[in-house]
Amino acid sequence: MSDGLNVELNTAAWEAQLEELENGIENAVRPAAQAGAQILYQEVLARVPVADTGHWFYGSAAKKAKPGEKKSKAYWFPAGTLRNSIFQNFRQELSGPEKAFYRVGWRWSNQKGGMPVAPYAYMLEYGTSRMSAKPFLRPAYDAAIGRAMNEVERVFWEGLQKHV
Repeated sequence: MSDGLNVELNTAAWEAQLEELENGIENAVRPAAQAGAQILYQEVLARVPVADTGHWFYGSAAKKAKPGEKKSKAYWFPAGTLRNSIFQNFRQELSGPEKAFYRVGWRWSNQKGGMPVAPYAYMLEYGTSRMSAKPFLRPAYDAAIGRAMNEVERVFWEGLQKHV
């Protein structure tokens, strides 16, 4: 007869399963985030205003120019420029093993700081003292965030199951 009971717990198997789960999560995060960003991106593209014709944009340089020189300081934007400036991109510097950061927005200048792509987008989205707002980004978010989050969850769990 024994004078007591011994209880032994070996968590090695659990630790291996947790490590496998962690790896699965890391592999599922980025595709899931991209799937949500794609839905938001498509909604923004559907809502961004596109003019029938191109237009001149008179930025601060044109406004400060002498009379008769304003047109030489203005930029011509063909119809569809704003729509063509809409993008979605992965931001590595804001992401990590457990999170993925995507941005959906408009390009207001090119990568090298040269000719603006759609510097007027902010004015359309938020309005100015002379023009009421014609928002497209915020309404796109409001309309699509539920679908986007559902897709994030679906793609995440689907991806996790592949790795676990």
